[in-house]
Amino acid sequence: MSGAAHRFDLSRWSVDVLEVRSGGRDWAMERVADMETLWESMSGIGDDEEEDIPYWAEIWPASIMLGDWLASRAELLRGRACLDIGCGLGLTACIASSLGARVTAMDRAHSPLALAGRSARRNGIPPFSTVRCDWRRPPFRARSFSFAWGADVLYEKAFFEPLERLLRTVLAPGGLAWFGEPVRTVSRPFRGWFQERGWSVKHLDLRTVSFSNLTMRVNFWELARNDQHKE
Repeated sequence: MSGAAHRFDLSRWSVDVLEVRSGGRDWAMERVADMETLWESMSGIGDDEEEDIPYWAEIWPASIMLGDWLASRAELLRGRACLDIGCGLGLTACIASSLGARVTAMDRAHSPLALAGRSARRNGIPPFSTVRCDWRRPPFRARSFSFAWGADVLYEKAFFEPLERLLRTVLAPGGLAWFGEPVRTVSRPFRGWFQERGWSVKHLDLRTVSFSNLTMRVNFWELARNDQHKE
């Protein structure tokens, strides 16, 4: 385990509750209380530990937009196996689970998964599975999910290839993936990159979303394989 990951031992940090509205209701999401100290603890981080920066410790505007979308597709999600990619604090996993989806939430670190599970209990929703893994080495069976999604997970172009391999492996025939991604120069090639590799990419929405002290313009995308049909 890297030194950065060691700092994320949840037992070392006090926890508070963040109030969030998404998917048509209010959510009480647990998170690290002293965010300033958490981020300061990463000063001097080396390049080899860059991926351990605790982006998971925030609620990002893209996840609020994604949560709204999931709630609008409640009938589609109910009873279906769904994968939350880079779940962070678990907002979208909680929303989908409350709608009756069979959610598996994945992240690289243990702390966000622990907080996501605690938030599920706090909000009185059905528990969901959590899996600590690197999306470059996923442990899931092939074609095991009807839907997959992620919020603000494409902030590096280097993530495109492992994400594409993950989706190609885990989505069932006819499966869909949804992504809420802030407007950034680095993610601009996303659409063309996936289309070149056999994906249908639909731009469903562009919305300005604010939360806490953050305001972002967020694109919303739907992906499907061109060479697969629902069985």
